[in-house]
Amino acid sequence: MKFTMTLAILLLFSQLEAQVLHVGSMDEMGKNGFQPTVSIDSLLQDKNTLYGMGPYGFMQGEITIVKGQPFVAYADENGQLIVRKDPKAKAPFFVYAYVRDWKEFEINAEIIDQKSLEMAIRELAQKQGFDTSTPFPFRIVTEMEELAIHVVAPRSSNIPGFKEGVNSVKYVFNKISGEILGFYSEQSQGIYTAKDSNIHLHFISSDQSKMGHVNHIRISEKQKTKVLLPFSPMQGDKLSFNTIDTDFSKGRLTNEQNITISDLEKFHGHLCDGLVVGALAMQQAMTVLYPNQPIDRTNLRIVSKPSPCLYSKVKASKIVQFLNFMQHTSRCPHMGFPCL
Repeated sequence: MKFTMTLAILLLFSQLEAQVLHVGSMDEMGKNGFQPTVSIDSLLQDKNTLYGMGPYGFMQGEITIVKGQPFVAYADENGQLIVRKDPKAKAPFFVYAYVRDWKEFEINAEIIDQKSLEMAIRELAQKQGFDTSTPFPFRIVTEMEELAIHVVAPRSSNIPGFKEGVNSVKYVFNKISGEILGFYSEQSQGIYTAKDSNIHLHFISSDQSKMGHVNHIRISEKQKTKVLLPFSPMQGDKLSFNTIDTDFSKGRLTNEQNITISDLEKFHGHLCDGLVVGALAMQQAMTVLYPNQPIDRTNLRIVSKPSPCLYSKVKASKIVQFLNFMQHTSRCPHMGFPCL
């Protein structure tokens, strides 16, 4: 009973991680004169896991938080881009998430603009079992062939830095390396994404000297691009398995499928601690055996002692082919585990 309660608490806690949160919105912030609604230091309780973005002050620049480090970028009176850390910065709206662990992937895609990047992120997320109707953060680390960013500028003459007719200052770079922090959402247009986009992107260079809101991006297909998605093995359908059938009586196959904890619950009949623990253990093993690639059902063999929940998890999940699963009732005389 105590174990089940502990597991339930851990499951509940994990569901809070990587959840996208926001204070204020793009549509509403102008209605109160861009008055700041949140102070960044109020979000830094678990600072090493905080990622977020929004305008700085009274539209005086941009804020980007990566690994709990709050960077502020703005244009000085000469238009030069200035980047510094400011944990006490405030924002009229802010979108953020706490992410403890990330899982790294590599993509080789021709990214010609933000729309093609959005499609690449959605495709990768869906392939990894994400429900893309639920918002999530992501990170991209690579060298960009082309990059255009901006920092917003004050809209009112009583705010320092105001210049008549200047709402933002733009900067263009070629072959620049760094990280892009992004938030994906299919229902947050006008809240924390533009009305014609499902993503909001900020960039910070590798040397932390350049930072701002992304207007345009191009990444060569030849460039190795690292994409990081939130990883929490106990979080809902993110406890999942990508499998591939590579052999069949009629020849080679390339049938891929994603199996989630919800699928396992349907096969098994109920969601219990044995099922979840078995799935977690199997996920850890598969991450080692098949890092960043689908689980090959043809090559995998599993031997298990009979158990109403643990072995049912493997047998019912289609992680292995039926004939590749064996129950073993004897024990190894030395280790106490099934002999292989």
